[in-house]
Amino acid sequence: MLLPRPATLLLAALVSAVALSGCAPSRGLVPFRAYEASFAKVRDASEALLDRVALAERAQARRVIARQSPAGIDIGVEPFRPTQHVYYATGIDPPLTAACRSAIAAVSAYNATLLAMAEGRGLDELKAGAGRFGAEVSGLLTLVGAGGSLAPIRAALVALGPAIDEALKAASRAAFEEAFLRNFDTVDSILALLAGDVAVELEAKLTTDKRNALVNHTTGLRRLSNDQVARLREEIQAADTAIYDWIALIEQARRAMAATRTALTAPVAPDIHANELADSAARIRVLAASVKSALMHLQ
Repeated sequence: MLLPRPATLLLAALVSAVALSGCAPSRGLVPFRAYEASFAKVRDASEALLDRVALAERAQARRVIARQSPAGIDIGVEPFRPTQHVYYATGIDPPLTAACRSAIAAVSAYNATLLAMAEGRGLDELKAGAGRFGAEVSGLLTLVGAGGSLAPIRAALVALGPAIDEALKAASRAAFEEAFLRNFDTVDSILALLAGDVAVELEAKLTTDKRNALVNHTTGLRRLSNDQVARLREEIQAADTAIYDWIALIEQARRAMAATRTALTAPVAPDIHANELADSAARIRVLAASVKSALMHLQ
């Protein structure tokens, strides 16, 4: 099968890992590289998704703030609201969006730190990865109003901090295996929450206003043109497609992580076939592209 260039490059890296695995002390290195690469695609697709969520979250918050403000003379501009600056300032994500970005970035930093450890890289690089993880978690803890779905993710990420510090004391391939296995359930729970409760909250941010508009049209409260109705339905379907594919992308990463655990715990190391890695890389590439494509249909 002839793969597009991005998939070809990913496959080349994975196949190279297979070729080198015979001399690698850790038999989990190859599948962990595949997992780390798949989660990198999750993070990439998440950036595009969260850019859209930020717009919707900001607009919804501003409407709520306006409704709660005391009535006054309309002079054509909004009152100054310094305590609500996160919904108005340039270049700052609103709370839910910011929390999701930080959580995903923290998992990515954790993955990169473990991969560096598994590959026997220098201590400076390991400390840099741990520093990025700590910075993202610290930022996450300072956010207010980030949504209930992020609370258990914050707690899980905080629990990973001491585990990284402990692994850095040894900074060896054996420490990588121990840290990965000890924290597997914690990291997997974070991915499951992203694909579950967080995904539901993100979908609501993207579609609630549109669904409400269709309800108002259907009940006669506010009639829309046929073109407006068709457009709203198209945007809801596009948003749901993006979220569905994002969930599937996360599930691919979870499967890759589970394959790493199997490789590390099985009595006999399982065979790793280049064709399977190629198929997985292709699926991940298609899903990541589909998330971005669907988002292009949103206004």
